[in-house]
Amino acid sequence: MRAGAPEISFVLLTDTYATIRNVLSHLRRQSARDRLELVIVTPSREELELEDGVCSGLHSVQIVESELESIPRARATGIQAARAPIVVLGETHCYPEPEYAEALIEAHRGPWAVVGPAMLNANPESLLSWAGIFLDYGPWVECKERGPMADVPSHNGSYKRSVLLEYGPRLEEMLESDTVLNADLLSKGNALYLESRARTSHLNVSQFDVWIAERLLAGRAFAASRARIWPRGRRLWPWRRRKRRFRCSIPCPWRIARRWPSTDWACACSARACSCSARAFAWSARARSCSARVSACSWRS
Repeated sequence: MRAGAPEISFVLLTDTYATIRNVLSHLRRQSARDRLELVIVTPSREELELEDGVCSGLHSVQIVESELESIPRARATGIQAARAPIVVLGETHCYPEPEYAEALIEAHRGPWAVVGPAMLNANPESLLSWAGIFLDYGPWVECKERGPMADVPSHNGSYKRSVLLEYGPRLEEMLESDTVLNADLLSKGNALYLESRARTSHLNVSQFDVWIAERLLAGRAFAASRARIWPRGRRLWPWRRRKRRFRCSIPCPWRIARRWPSTDWACACSARACSCSARAFAWSARARSCSARVSACSWRS
């Protein structure tokens, strides 16, 4: 524990220490580790079993007890407990490079409400991994540009804590989708910034059946979160957008083609990544068809 307030708080959700072992090793290598507060949100302090010395060099560590059944609620709890003016929404499968925290701190000296990092692929040997990271982070993969943007990666990105706390009791709801949150902040006159010097490696799903399930469920969750900010008339008449509903919850290969960065290595693997996504697209459509038939049978019975 160091004197004074930290400059940046890294909020991390976990069940046990083993889950975040690799993340903590990367946080200890941060050039700004002495200004970084780690906020661990976990169901049980005792079951966390944090080993001695694993957080050495960091400014401070807080352990906050909260159930993880709702990720947005647990993140909101961590944000409220954080002591720094900047909060990072960390993930257990994303590993920041040594200059990551320092670059975010420097960028937040500007008027930006959100500062996002450049994304790297932590398991580049898998084509499904490339398909996943292009779908989720396409414009920011290996990005070298810096500057204001209409959207930035918020998972493993950073927010001015005061901006998030302005949501009050709605914070949990807004944290359900980073895309919806960023769009709302932008509509209120806040500015978003991409800091390419802050780089972090994202470990992506590479097992085919798990990848399919993740794409389907993530798409449906995002659609539900986005619908909450629709006007009442649009929510009352969802049939008017029936043609788009199917498109939102399945992985589309042409979305990858539209979003990958224009670099040689990306173009080299893009066709094969699209092939993987096309297969996933077909399997996802079959899964939705089976699900609809099961639902119909259950309704008739």
